[in-house]
Amino acid sequence: MCDLKRLLVLIAILTIVGMAAANDEIESIQNINSEIKNQGANWTAGTTSMSWRTTAEKQLLSLPDPIPTPRKAPITAPKGVRYDAAFDWRNKDGKNWVTPVRSQGSCGSCWAFSAIGAVESAVLIYTNEIDIDLSEQHLISSCCSAGSCSGGWPDWALDYVRDTGVPDETCFPNIAKNCGCDPCAGWQDRAWQITNHVYVQPTKEDFKFALQKYGPMSVVLTVPDDWYCYREGVYTPVMDVGWANHAVLLVGWDDSDGCWIIKNSWGQGWGESGYARVKYGDLEKYNYAYAIAGVVDHGASPDDGGWFKPIAEIASSEYSDGYAAGKAIDNQTNTHWFSERGEDDPAITFDMGELVTISKVRAMIFYKDVPMIVDLDVSGDAKTWRTVVEDFEILNGSEYVEIPFSTSRTQYVRMMQTEVARVYGTVTELDVWECEAEPEYNMSITLRYDSRPDMIIPIDEEGLLGMMLSRQNDTLWEWWNW
Repeated sequence: MCDLKRLLVLIAILTIVGMAAANDEIESIQNINSEIKNQGANWTAGTTSMSWRTTAEKQLLSLPDPIPTPRKAPITAPKGVRYDAAFDWRNKDGKNWVTPVRSQGSCGSCWAFSAIGAVESAVLIYTNEIDIDLSEQHLISSCCSAGSCSGGWPDWALDYVRDTGVPDETCFPNIAKNCGCDPCAGWQDRAWQITNHVYVQPTKEDFKFALQKYGPMSVVLTVPDDWYCYREGVYTPVMDVGWANHAVLLVGWDDSDGCWIIKNSWGQGWGESGYARVKYGDLEKYNYAYAIAGVVDHGASPDDGGWFKPIAEIASSEYSDGYAAGKAIDNQTNTHWFSERGEDDPAITFDMGELVTISKVRAMIFYKDVPMIVDLDVSGDAKTWRTVVEDFEILNGSEYVEIPFSTSRTQYVRMMQTEVARVYGTVTELDVWECEAEPEYNMSITLRYDSRPDMIIPIDEEGLLGMMLSRQNDTLWEWWNW
């Protein structure tokens, strides 16, 4: 009997608490609608899947502040372009190119849902796939360093999708919590990658141009308390406005309403079935918008088959075990090799395992450590070296930068960092391009050594009368073009 009384008391308490919360929600919605009327705004607040949450719970759903400065030159619209009065990727050429609205749950992962939404639409657009559902949880997990349930950055997430790829939802289902890197076995074989992403200048014309050219875009906006109660109409904030703290997917526009159309990640019980119309000028306030430049098929490399990882490496020094030289070839863009502090000309040497013919490398450098100036040397035995690149300046961080050089047959590549932005030498990832096609020149001489890399010297045979090899005025070999 006592247990029954305790249960009834508990039910009564919970009922009172629930009624109080409901009354607070109703009062809040009434206040917002009153403010909407006072300010002449054109939208309606109401009960949504988010309106009942406490202030603390709402704050967990936002991005950290402030947003990072874009690291790329912007895409801008050509002059004189005219646009349709309305455009919507949900109904373009009679087809919906936007995947269903999903819910991020009680996890500050809007950045991941915004990025994945853009990638999913890009897959539909570029491949004409009809069913794609990629894993946001893969980005939230420790597989990726773009963020967590405490917030993150869509452009860093897109870097990861470009460089590593992300599998489907079934392979790594959403649990709306931070977790370790535990996707399904063989996930790389079912992962999707993008070729790149572009930063878009934040103006109405540039947004329209990029949206039409590339597809749905990852953008940010400010989310004051009234946003949680948005039901319908053209949204403009009527409460205190701060800095951008929420990432969404831009899918279209409508000039007749003077608004953008965005897809949110709070389920279909919020807004207009999970979407919102946002007044022109709101999204353009923030210098942060990204579109997908292209898609790579399942498990493929963004390049056409010639990139490969060295099998071993050794560095001139290592800052610690957590930043060992092996981190530069572990195929993870959230790990890095760092040298000891203040080392003169830190260097890292990569071993291909055998002699191969190569013509370039691509390196990713941590974004805080650019600009950086490097030299590249090659060797067949790691003893005798030949410089193939000198004073190459790496300006862009956290993205692959290609460093070309004359075609060389070699086993080892050494990168020496002669000028660094901070006090460390560093490499996030490095790949080597193995040549498969014949060189573009018509004629060449190959100098082949026992313990040094081959040197290939291109020759233009037009008008060539002959060639002679000599040493200290002694002719060793000659050839005449008769």
